[in-house]
Amino acid sequence: LLQRTRLFNSIVEVNTKLRDAHMTLSSIGTLNLAQGSNAFAFLYQNFLTPVAQPKDADAPNLGLQVLAHQTGGQVLLRDGDIPAQIARCVADSAFYYELTYTAPAATQFNELHTVQVSMPKEPELTPRTLQLFYLQP
Repeated sequence: LLQRTRLFNSIVEVNTKLRDAHMTLSSIGTLNLAQGSNAFAFLYQNFLTPVAQPKDADAPNLGLQVLAHQTGGQVLLRDGDIPAQIARCVADSAFYYELTYTAPAATQFNELHTVQVSMPKEPELTPRTLQLFYLQP
């Protein structure tokens, strides 16, 4: 339980620092799925659920793909073309909106809150946002 508590505290700290810095992470990779299947590349998807308490914390919750997804960034693994993936991430960062709101007061330490943004369906628009944050009393 001590190790999971330490991991949970790290998850809270990393997420809080990324939020405070207004940072969005993206993950690019060399995996070329056209050259075969690599199921390990998608294991990160098992850890996308926000961690609400220490007993649920695990090391993959701090993985780059997980943090990229949770900060509203992209996880690019499709073709292994790193320059194209970097260009896609840079182009994606050119357009954004910043929404703010006053968060409720926390009633406990490391209180998890999730965020969901919805908008009218537009095929060329994909809303991505910070998906969670932790508050302190």
